[in-house]
Amino acid sequence: TKTGIVILWLLLTCAICAYHLFVYRESKSFAFSSAETLQSDPLCSFLKDQAKAMKIKREIKLYQSNSMVSAYTMGTFHPVIILPADRIEAEKKLVILHELRHIKNHDTFINFLCLICKEIYWFNPFIYVLDSFLKQTMELACDQSVTEQLNQDSRFLYAHLIITMSRKQNLSGKY
Repeated sequence: TKTGIVILWLLLTCAICAYHLFVYRESKSFAFSSAETLQSDPLCSFLKDQAKAMKIKREIKLYQSNSMVSAYTMGTFHPVIILPADRIEAEKKLVILHELRHIKNHDTFINFLCLICKEIYWFNPFIYVLDSFLKQTMELACDQSVTEQLNQDSRFLYAHLIITMSRKQNLSGKY
């Protein structure tokens, strides 16, 4: 019976890993098929200047997409920031600061480790609670870090941006 339980656990773990790999590939494919790269845009030079100020040595590529509701970062070793195209430039700069903080804090790697833990301990409900708390804490830490370097007017714009984006994602109760 112990062998049967171990085999069942191993099969389900492999199935969950395969599912997450499939979802990741599909979301990556969708993101890049609907996004355009920004190379000579003023936002790229802003990104490079801010990354240098934060002492981020990795090259970061910048994309924007009409089909994305909110910005996010993909890639642990070769980070890519995907911005929603429907934002004004001042808001995009704030979003870039937020996403750079995720890169500086290695949040994509932490998310990857959490995913591995969820795949191994899929049967434990506490791992999902911890994952949720960790993601919320990472977001709040990035928001705090960004707001600490902004003036009063930019803080209001950033707060408005967070509220607007959370409403679009139905996350307003969470943040």
